[in-house]
Amino acid sequence: MTIRFDKLGVVIAAIVAYAALAAPFATFRANRIVPGQARSILE
Repeated sequence: MTIRFDKLGVVIAAIVAYAALAAPFATFRANRIVPGQARSILE
């Protein structure tokens, strides 16, 4: 039995992995009024 990978699934998984690890798109601060140091979700 051989393992076959779905090409679209591999592409989607690669995009999700890149988005989660290499390019965090959301940061958070203590609140909107007090300036704080931005942090990524993974910290």
